[in-house]
Formats: sequence, C-alpha cells, structure tokens
Amino acid sequence: MKFNKFLIIFFTLITFFSKAQKVINLYEGKAPGSESWTWPEGIKKMGNSTILYNVSSPTITAYLPDPKLANGTAVIIAPGGAFHILSVDSEGNEVAKYLNTKGVAAFVLKYRVARLFTDDPFKELMSKMSNFKVLDEENAKSCQRNANKSQPSRYDGFFCWCNSHDVSSL
Repeated sequence: MKFNKFLIIFFTLITFFSKAQKVINLYEGKAPGSESWTWPEGIKKMGNSTILYNVSSPTITAYLPDPKLANGTAVIIAPGGAFHILSVDSEGNEVAKYLNTKGVAAFVLKYRVARLFTDDPFKELMSKMSNFKVLDEENAKSCQRNANKSQPSRYDGFFCWCNSHDVSSL
C-alpha cells in the first residue's frame, strides 16, 4: 500500500515538473536601449490577473503541449496593455495553456514597456487613456519614432506601429 502511494506521488510530481514552463532571457545583461534604466520591474495582482509594469528585461516563456497532442503549430503571444502594462495572465499565460490543449506550442513574450511612475499601474494607465493623443505620443516615444509618421519602427526585436493608440507586431 505504501509503495502504491509512493508511485502515485512520484508520477504526479514527474507530470507536474514535465509541464513546467521554460523562461528564456532574450538578452544577456541589459537589453539594448535600456542600459540606463534603473527602475525595478513591477508586478501587481488585479483580481484573477497579473499585471507587469516597468518591464526592462524581455523574456519569452515556452508553453509546450503534451507530445501526444502536439500538431507542429507554434505562436508567439504578446500580452496587451497599451504598451504600459502587460496583462500576462488573461492575455498571455491562460491563452498559452488553452492553446496547449489544442496541440499548439505557445510562447508568451514579456516585452519592454513605457515607464510608469506610481505603484498603481492600472490607475496611472487609465488616466492616460482619457487622452489617446498623449498616449500615442508617449507610445511613439517609447518606440523611438516620431508620432506624426505612420511608419513602423524597430523596437525590442519587433516592429511596432505607434498610431491611433494601437501597438501591434507586424
């Protein structure tokens, strides 16, 4: 009886750890363009979701499906947040886990975002969203481009379009 319990616990742990996600740093040391950033990255729980802000160390987290389900498809998920926060659970990790059940390998990107100056990232962002022109200009500055140009600009290994309060990878 004790041996059976041991086997059950042993195989449960193996299954749990075999599904652990691997976090990969995208740069050794500081990411180019953020060498002078000294503020700490922030994390807040908002209900059932996790919000990241002041991100300065980009990573990608691999969510790999069960090999029996894997169908050869892979996606990169870039959680949203108006380029100021990352809604990593509801728009990242949960999506990746769902895609795994469909046999899709998913990679959740933690990318650099504009700096926030308070300990309440959601409140600070909401006050900025009342004026999309200002938010667009701030996003454009973060993307290192002129807000009046409607051209993509290279930022953090992605092309981002900073216009009409929309930042999307191309």
